[in-house]
Amino acid sequence: MVRTLVWWTVAAASAILSIFFLVVGISLCRAAYDLKNPYQFILTFFSSNFIILISVVILLGVVLRMIGRLRQGPSPEAVDSPRLTPDSSQPARISHELLSRDHEDERATRQPQGVGSEAYLNGTSQGPTPEDARKDGHIRGRSK
Repeated sequence: MVRTLVWWTVAAASAILSIFFLVVGISLCRAAYDLKNPYQFILTFFSSNFIILISVVILLGVVLRMIGRLRQGPSPEAVDSPRLTPDSSQPARISHELLSRDHEDERATRQPQGVGSEAYLNGTSQGPTPEDARKDGHIRGRSK
């Protein structure tokens, strides 16, 4: 309940703050047209449009999140349902399945298989280094 109240408070404060800066940006843009110096006009005009753009994006994001939250209906915390905890045996089960699959392939060495291209080369006929592949005759070509 408190979490929901905090979320709505932050969302409302963000909406109010973005509306405030939207009004400031619009008034700054209107004031830019009263300036006589063209350089000041350009800087003020573009900065006010930037303020307006950021304010509109924040306001749109907050409003869309509010609409999404209202469409969800009551949160599980508000209904006082028991909190679901993830199954703690799932990572162990996944690890066991991976180890048993590696045992079938006879690759269960419990050693890291390498990173990046090293891991790729370990799984191919080229071996861990190109020199090993040349020694075994898998690659034909010039050697040093």
